[in-house]
Amino acid sequence: MRTSEATNQIYPAFIAAQKAMGKLAKDSENPFFKSKYASLEAVLEVVKPVFLENDIAIIQGSGSSGSNGASGVNIITRLIHASGQWIETDFPVPLAKQDAQAAGSASSYGRRYSLKGLASLAEEDDDGSSASDTDPRKDRSDDSMKELTEAQMKELNHLFESLKAEPENIQATCRKFSADRTEAVEGLMKSEARRLLMKLRAKLKEQATV
Repeated sequence: MRTSEATNQIYPAFIAAQKAMGKLAKDSENPFFKSKYASLEAVLEVVKPVFLENDIAIIQGSGSSGSNGASGVNIITRLIHASGQWIETDFPVPLAKQDAQAAGSASSYGRRYSLKGLASLAEEDDDGSSASDTDPRKDRSDDSMKELTEAQMKELNHLFESLKAEPENIQATCRKFSADRTEAVEGLMKSEARRLLMKLRAKLKEQATV
């Protein structure tokens, strides 16, 4: 996190805004496992009015990140007080595919998570590993703690692509199946990837028979 040299006016305004923030409603659905999450619009609906009431404006922009600027989107979120003082963070989001649609989805995802994090806004985690058949904590053997294999990673990415998964769906699904709440396929452990593969194969088969 970065700030302006002086923060004596924005910090009290920021604290007052946080005290006035309401609860974050979940208004969007991850179609893979029927779990819900709060969209960017829902986040803005909660934070924007109370920030403006306290003379704080929200500015979000994006740029490229990664090698040669081609592997991700970097979201910059800045809160600016009427005094000119500011607080800023950046949030890099990898791209599932190198195309405009993936970049747009990654940008929306990054704006949502960056703003939630900067505002310290929480939502109830119903993407968590609560269901017994997807609980990654059930298998804690040495083998289960190994990183997923290259073959598993390739198949997972292929299945997500075949299912036309948006970045936010991939991230929410990985979070659901991982013990450490990773939001990337690459962060899964071997047993977590194996469990997720079974679910995605079944999902693809289900769609093929409809």
